[in-house]
Amino acid sequence: MFNFHKPTLMPKWVSITVTVLLVSMLMTTPVLAFTEPTATSLSEITAIVRNVATWLLGLAGAFFVIMFILKGFKLATTAGNPRERADAIGGLLWTGVGAIVTFGAAFLVGIVMGIGQTPTGF
Repeated sequence: MFNFHKPTLMPKWVSITVTVLLVSMLMTTPVLAFTEPTATSLSEITAIVRNVATWLLGLAGAFFVIMFILKGFKLATTAGNPRERADAIGGLLWTGVGAIVTFGAAFLVGIVMGIGQTPTGF
């Protein structure tokens, strides 16, 4: 199943992806640390939740773009190996499914949270 003696590129790419995500989170930490947490009303709590959700969706979007690039690169460099080609196509497929589910859920939540508001959103 797994050949631990043969080095692969995937653990290196996974570590690079995790490093990029952690660095991006650390870059936003000062912004989040210097905001005053005065969530006393429901509208302020809703605003905080929306800001966090927007931030997480941005990270998810970055993750999906990175995964599409990695799997596309893997597909381009399979050198005719049908097993690796199938693995790369499956990775592209499931990355696309994950992106559709993630952003579709965010879209539906946005519609539900928008019910009862004025058309301008205020």
